[in-house]
Amino acid sequence: MIITYTHGIVSLFILFALFGPMALAQNADIVMPLDPPKAAEQQDVRRQTLDRETAEIARLSQEFGAYEAGIQEQTKTLGVDQLTDAMVEQAQVDFASIQLEQKDLKGDLVTAERRIDELTASINQLKTQQQLLKNPAKDEVDDAKRLDDLRRARLALAQQQIDLELERQHLENLRNRAELVTKRLTLIEQWKSRVDEVARLKEEQSRLEAQEDLKQRSQRQQQDYKDQVAEFKQRLETEGSTLSEFQRRLLQTRIQGAEEQAKLAQNQPKEK
Repeated sequence: MIITYTHGIVSLFILFALFGPMALAQNADIVMPLDPPKAAEQQDVRRQTLDRETAEIARLSQEFGAYEAGIQEQTKTLGVDQLTDAMVEQAQVDFASIQLEQKDLKGDLVTAERRIDELTASINQLKTQQQLLKNPAKDEVDDAKRLDDLRRARLALAQQQIDLELERQHLENLRNRAELVTKRLTLIEQWKSRVDEVARLKEEQSRLEAQEDLKQRSQRQQQDYKDQVAEFKQRLETEGSTLSEFQRRLLQTRIQGAEEQAKLAQNQPKEK
């Protein structure tokens, strides 16, 4: 049975799959930051999640060598006697599963890269807004509002910069995980190919064994009929003078029938 590889990594977009801890203020030009304590709590949760994921990927990377050696050894030594129907089915399931995992990861990578682009654009916009608020137009009259907007822009910028840092870590985790999945896919594909090859050999072996069994049965039947022919001829030879015409003809009929059956057994079609 193929070695189980417990990867245990789950794509985690917790709380921040598409959006970081920011919301655009309705009918306002300045990005509204979340409540600082709430934002800090959410970012801390995600940071811890990403750190665990990073550690798990590192552990799996270190263990991959042993996993690879195990699969290669099984692929090398697998024979017809060891192969079971369950192994054939499991190889197909494992291959389909790793292909699906690779497909999902590609989608996750695209999403993470897009999120990084969005955060980068938003951060650049916030930096521009800060510069404008620091250097207001000469006719600016509501200085209190400008200072409040500046405060909110600075807070939003700080939050989004942390979001960007976390999203980059998430992207790096995805890339490392994708690299591992690609390596696993190669191994599992090799294993499946070997399983399929041995399955074909086993099927051919079963066919040949069935053919040989049929041949042996035919030979035994042929010999049985030949023995009957010899027995009937012996009786006809030794007892012929004492037998009635009916008994002699009966023996002759039996001899003829046994000879025909022997020919049929000899010419029985071979299983293909």
